[in-house]
Parts: sequence; C-alpha cells; structure tokens
Amino acid sequence: MGRGWASIRTKLIAFIAIPIVAIVVTFAWYFTSRQFREDAAYADTDARVYGEQFAAELRSAVAFGDHATASEVLTPVTVDSDVAATTLFGSGGEVLYQSGTPSKWVQSARRGVLSQKLVHLDGRTSVVMPVISLEGPRGTLVIEISSAQRVAQGQALVRNSILVALGALAFGVLVAFWIARSLASRLGAMAKVATIATSDLRVTVEDKGNDEISMLATAFNEMLSQLRADRASLQRTVIDLRTTEEQLATANRDLEQRVALRTVQLEDEMRRRSDVELELRQAQKLESVGRLAAGIAHEINSPVQFVSHSCTFIDEASQALIELVTERRAAVALAEAGTITFAELIARLRKADEVADVDDLIESMPAASKLALQGLERVTGIVRAMKEFAYADQPTQTPADLNRAIQNTLVVTCNEYKYIADIKAELGALPAVTCHIGEFNQAVLNIVVNAAHAIQDHNQGTDRRGCITITTHAEGTDAVVAISDDGCGIAPHILDKIYDPFFTTKEIGRGSGQGLAIARSVIVDKHHGRLDVQSTLGQGTTFTIRLPIEGAAAHGRAIAA
Repeated sequence: MGRGWASIRTKLIAFIAIPIVAIVVTFAWYFTSRQFREDAAYADTDARVYGEQFAAELRSAVAFGDHATASEVLTPVTVDSDVAATTLFGSGGEVLYQSGTPSKWVQSARRGVLSQKLVHLDGRTSVVMPVISLEGPRGTLVIEISSAQRVAQGQALVRNSILVALGALAFGVLVAFWIARSLASRLGAMAKVATIATSDLRVTVEDKGNDEISMLATAFNEMLSQLRADRASLQRTVIDLRTTEEQLATANRDLEQRVALRTVQLEDEMRRRSDVELELRQAQKLESVGRLAAGIAHEINSPVQFVSHSCTFIDEASQALIELVTERRAAVALAEAGTITFAELIARLRKADEVADVDDLIESMPAASKLALQGLERVTGIVRAMKEFAYADQPTQTPADLNRAIQNTLVVTCNEYKYIADIKAELGALPAVTCHIGEFNQAVLNIVVNAAHAIQDHNQGTDRRGCITITTHAEGTDAVVAISDDGCGIAPHILDKIYDPFFTTKEIGRGSGQGLAIARSVIVDKHHGRLDVQSTLGQGTTFTIRLPIEGAAAHGRAIAA
C-alpha cells in the first residue's frame, strides 16, 4: 500500500485532523477574544453606572463637606467584591471618604476633572467623576473596580479552549485512523488477490462489507470468473484448432478492450447522470432559497423599523424620566437640608414635571411599547412560518396539516405576490395527511410563484391587481388542493409541455423551467397523487393537487387489492 505521505491512511488522517484543528482553533480564538472584549466592556459599563449613580447622590456631601453623608452613600459600594477602592475628594482636595487600597495615581485626582473619565491601570478599571453640587463646590469621585476575576475567567476560558481543541484533534485522528485502517486492509486484500490472480484465476476476494469497496470486490470477482471461463474456452480452442491461435489471441485482446471500454463508458454515464440529477435539485433549491431570502428580508424590515423607532422613543423617554428623578432627588435633598421652603419645593417639582412633559410620556410610552411588541410578533410569525416551511423531511411519510403548510408557504412567498395580487384562502376541514410535508411545500411554492408571474404578465402596464385563490377540501380518500389565478393563462398548444424539464415561456433569468416538473414529480411519482391543470388563455389557470390522505403506501395497497 505505500508509506509516508503517499499512503491513504496518512492522507486521510491529515485531511480530517488538519481542518478539525483549524476550525476548533479559529472558533476558540474568536470566542475567547470576543469574551475578553465583552468582559472589558461590561467592566467599563459597571464603572460608568457606579460613577453616574453615586455622583448624583454625593452632591450635598461635597457641598457641605459632610463626611457622614459621604460614608452613608458610599458604604454600599464596599459590598461589591469587585470594587477595590473608593475615594471622594472635596472641593479643596480633602478626602471626604475612602475605602479599600487606592492606586497611587488617585492622589492626582484631587485637582478634580471636568467630565467623566475611565482609567485602566494596575489591573483595575477606574471611573473618575466630577461631583458638582447645586451650591457651587465641586468634588471628585474615584471608584476602582478590580479586573482580577475577569482575568481569571479569561485564563480559564483559554485553558478550556485548548482542551477542546486537543480533544477534537484526538477524536478526528482516531476516526481517521479507524477509517483508513479499514480501507487499507480491504484494498490490500484486493491487491494481494490481484497479484496472485496473474498466475491463478481461481482465487477470489473475500469482502463482507456493504459499500462501494465491496461492490468493487464483487465486480473484481465477476471479472475473475469471466476470465476463468474465457481461459478455459481458449484452452479448448487451442487444443482443437491450433492453427487459429493467433486469431483467438487477437479476439481475446479485442474482447478485453471492449469490456474495459464499456466499463469506462458505463461509469462515465452513471457519473454524468448522478451529476445532472444533483445539479437539477441544487439549482431549484438555490433558486427558491435566493428568491425567498430576499422576500423574507424585505418582509422583516418593516416591523423591525417599527421596533427601532419605538425603542428610540422609549430610550429618549427613559432619559427624560431619569433627569426628572434626579431633579426631584436634588430638590428633596435641599428641602431636607432646609435650604428651600416647602412652597419652593412644590414649585421646583412642578417645573421639573413640565420640563420632562410627564403627561405626554405617560400617554406615549405604552403606545410605543405596544407598537414594538406588534412588530416583534410580526417578525416572530414570519420566522416561525419559515422554520416550519423549511422543516426537513423524514425518510418515511408522516401525518401533517396541509392547511398550516399552505399558510406557512404563503407567508414565506408573500413578497412574490403582495404587490400584484391578493390571496383568497378558503381552507376547508382536512384530516392529517400522510406525506413528505417539505416536498409538498416546495410544490405549492412553485405553483404559487408561477401564478404570481402569470398575473404580473397579464396586468403589466395597468394598475389592476390580480387574485390567487387557494381552496382545500376532503374528497373520499383524497385531500384536494386547488390553486387558481386570473393571469394570462396557458396556450392550448403548450399545455402538454408544461411539465417537461427546462420548458419555460419566461425570459432568461426569470424561470428555470424546473418548477412544474419538480411539482409533478413530488405529487405524482413520490406521493402517488394527481396534478391536474385547467387553463383558459387570457382568463387564468387552475392547478388541482390530489393526495391520498393515508399516504402513498396505503394508496398502493388499495390499487393492488
């Protein structure tokens, strides 16, 4: 079998292990770095929140140099294990409150700052906030948050990522080694038999597998059997007709060449057929996915805009409420300190309500929240419909709700028809129908899209809207689905060609000619149902789908009986 990089075993191990390592390392690096960035951002946010929250509550402490008030406000901060130190400087640089062990650079904050600052030094994330009292004095608040816990979590994440990568590599190597060992041993057995067969055609390849290699071994044994028969025939012919030895040798060579040529031709034909079938399926799926993706993105965009506008308004309203609460707290603090009278307090509170326009906020915020929820419900409905539409089929047919499947298909294809036609769905009572629901969805989608295109062609240049009517009902042992449009219709001379693969009357780039062919294959060949069409040129077309309610297997048994 070959050694080194030339062996199948080494190549297979390398080709499996290297991509696994690359993927795992890439994902580990991405998520680790992302976690580090998010943790840093959370630390900055915590620092800002602490600074903004306590700076507003410390105004009176800075204004009067009140150590007791500063201690009362800042003592709860020390409960947080991540807060390493807290320092409050008064307007003259004096320390009004200090807890923990401040960094050396904190002393430089005595001079004060004009605006909020974030400092990342000594393994800490610190916020420096100006504390501006209403009376005029300015102080400085410094809150230092330790990064030790975040660094430890990051190191643990790196270790776990390394362990996952090593585990994935080990698993990939073991799987590749097992597969390569199996392939190498079986191919080695065939090579050994091939070597012996040059002198003894009675040998055979013993392979009990059920895959392509076993098929190759079977073909090899059949070839050996044929060669044994040919050799026996040739030997008898040589004994009887020695004078024709040269002719028989020539015939034998010709026969071997024809067998080899025919084998190559059959292999090429099977490969081409498989490639064509795969390309047809993939082309149709890609066409549907591309068309639906654009339409669904368009449908989701509108409710998302409603949500965005509502959230923006709620954010602005929240800021107004925060400012109102801050102003009320400041006024209450002044009243408690005896700086203003009760009447002045009332006037100040009323003025704060007018500035925040509280009445408008009370009226508008619930409406904005309701609009955002409605937009999210619309997005959720579209995503749910797309998820159910794209449900992966089981190997066997399973009971399904055709009415719900049709509704989901109409949702995901809405962008194909909403500008040119209205949908009239008259879905009657249907029992659960045993079928491949994913392929049924694809067939309905193809017919609905064709109906929308027919209406668009018929009404082009006018402002008329068409109508697509979908009805369902049970009829005996069949579920019947009728899809009608009032489009341009189908000419009688091409009515018998519409199910031919690649036949289309649409311009290049608009249709592949596979939609109805695939729909007929799904309904007729796979489900043992019927797909009928009635069309009048210039008036419209109706496609009628009939599916056995009990499924294709039960339908086949009924026919046999």
